[in-house]
Amino acid sequence: MRENERLKRRFLELYSSIERSNWLLSAFYGDDDVSRINRELIERWIKAGRSGEPIDYASRKELSILIRKARFYSALSAGDVIRNLMYTDSYSILRFPRSGWLGKLFEVIRRLFLPTT
Repeated sequence: MRENERLKRRFLELYSSIERSNWLLSAFYGDDDVSRINRELIERWIKAGRSGEPIDYASRKELSILIRKARFYSALSAGDVIRNLMYTDSYSILRFPRSGWLGKLFEVIRRLFLPTT
């Protein structure tokens, strides 16, 4: 149980950096894995009589996934999310190839049509 508490604290630290922007929160909760885990945690929390917080009912695996996702989304800027929303009509962030000719093509397109903020 100590491991879960440590993971929970780590997730909450990362989550606090996501909370700085509604855009980042939207992208985080728009992620399919985060959305699925969030639904499952709320169901467990309700079944337990709404005692504590939903995050208290997360397994070690779920916490690890949430930490990985929170780390990814906390490294983004609101501009990254907005650009992705304009390009894909989705809050979740796509990872384009970064190497090879396809990665170079995506980079050129991104620079031409999605200027930085």
